[in-house]
Amino acid sequence: MVCIGLLLGVYPASSESADVDVKSLKTIGTQVPGSRPGNLFVEGPDFSIIYHTLSTTLGIGDRAYFVASTTDEGESLWMESSPGGDLVLLAKVGDVAPDMDPGTTFARMTAFYNSIRPVGNGNIIFNVVLEGDSYSGPAIYFRSAATGAIRLLIRDDEPVPGTSTEFFQIDTYYRYPQQGNDGRFFMEALVSGTGVTTANDEGIWTWTLGGPKELIIREGNSAPGASNGEVIESIVRFSRNNLDNVAYTADLTGPGTDASNSKAIFVGTPTFGGQSIAIRAGDPAPGVEADSVFTTILNLISLGNDGGINFTSKLSGPNVADPDAYTRWSMAPGQDPQLVPSPPIVPSVNQGDPAPGTSAGVTFSTILYQFSAGPGEWHVFAYLAGPGVDGSNYFGIWTGPPQNLRLVARTGSQLPTGFGIPNLATITNSVVGRVVFIGEAAGERSLWLLEPEGTLRELFREGDPVLVAGENRIIDYISFRVTSSRRLFEFSETGRFVVKLSFTDGSDGIFAVTPLPVTSQPDRVTACINAALKAALIKKIKKLKKKIKRAKRSRKIAKAKKLKKKMKKLKRKLAALPC
Repeated sequence: MVCIGLLLGVYPASSESADVDVKSLKTIGTQVPGSRPGNLFVEGPDFSIIYHTLSTTLGIGDRAYFVASTTDEGESLWMESSPGGDLVLLAKVGDVAPDMDPGTTFARMTAFYNSIRPVGNGNIIFNVVLEGDSYSGPAIYFRSAATGAIRLLIRDDEPVPGTSTEFFQIDTYYRYPQQGNDGRFFMEALVSGTGVTTANDEGIWTWTLGGPKELIIREGNSAPGASNGEVIESIVRFSRNNLDNVAYTADLTGPGTDASNSKAIFVGTPTFGGQSIAIRAGDPAPGVEADSVFTTILNLISLGNDGGINFTSKLSGPNVADPDAYTRWSMAPGQDPQLVPSPPIVPSVNQGDPAPGTSAGVTFSTILYQFSAGPGEWHVFAYLAGPGVDGSNYFGIWTGPPQNLRLVARTGSQLPTGFGIPNLATITNSVVGRVVFIGEAAGERSLWLLEPEGTLRELFREGDPVLVAGENRIIDYISFRVTSSRRLFEFSETGRFVVKLSFTDGSDGIFAVTPLPVTSQPDRVTACINAALKAALIKKIKKLKKKIKRAKRSRKIAKAKKLKKKMKKLKRKLAALPC
């Protein structure tokens, strides 16, 4: 357990005396850091807290970017001057929209999911809604970290070059621009218009700022390097390297094509037709069982800076022992694929397997989540079944290679009795084996950190105080969601992540959290001497709430008022505690 009151304002962010640093990025009703006094964060037009992302790109550090509504600027895009530092205004509603006809302005600072993305070298892209006489609708803009300039990348209904009847349809949920090292942009985009069908409505384009968009490949085009007249039926996944070479997986159709050989990986230069087939389903798989061929090639590919590719595939053949097993492969330019010696990418942990670290006969009843914890290592979250398993010990967390998992924590021991994870929304993504998740026990939620080596730490829980704008606020609810359908799903490479905290006074905010090294210094123990008193006060307040409800139901108004006064005094004492 950590003392949240110590984490913001009492100790600096670099203090080794705290387990976690909690930084308020945006809390309704509080001052915007670095702006004029009285400029406050306020409720947004649709919901109180809009989208947020953390930048981890080179040259800019671990700064946060987010959209908020403020007293002075309205809906606006902000950046931290440094991690935990003052905020810098980047753009706001009403600003003139660059690279558009005169009179066109930013009407909204969020148009789609994934509204802000880092694209390299400290640069970001962000989507907006434009409003003007010649065009009104969504668009994607680029901001240069070097110059601060904001330039248009692409907008909805922008004409596809070389046509007058086809138009780009932007969608940043899956498709968004990527920036290459030479300043060139790449994007997998959808197209609509006259003559456009599902057979030719998607392609990959490249361009420079202000320059024309140039086609790399599009559905319905002849498959580059194919010998039998095959065409691209669908483009599934796109990748590039630091030299701006490109790779993509595609499904093919045409003469001699069937389910056994329709998937292929293309690699080459970012020019039209400048790619060739690197590997195709049905090709021989060298260095393994005789007569083996590649069958199911996964869409997840990576392109190395040497032009080589990494991919994953199943194998088939008369001598293949397990045709359902996925194997990893690397392929240097001009060379045959080489099997990468590593465990299967999907750990072999299944429902019904014995649960390591438990008594005989106890098995995994439901595998909830599996996260990579590094090469060959996995974190496994699972429910249990078997002799002696009940509501006090039914859930556990394991870490290690699939064939040698070790129990990290189990309800009733390291985890509170009744501990569970309600749904996927409470899990952040894993970065370098680190997982942050929300657990719940007896109706109380708490935030936990699982390190790659299996160390488990509770960071804070509901009922803890957090220092916001100079005053302690009591956490009422912890969430990774900003609305029912929008999640804060970012975890930076330095270990910084974001969480939404709601407080008992009705306010809420977005907070950047950085877990710090755990220490056992005496001053920390002294500072947290009031932890037991805090727990006792929270317990008394909960009892008073129940008594107030009973008094109201019995129409004992005077008694209810007296109890309310008593509860307010206890809340003031609770807020005054240092931890």
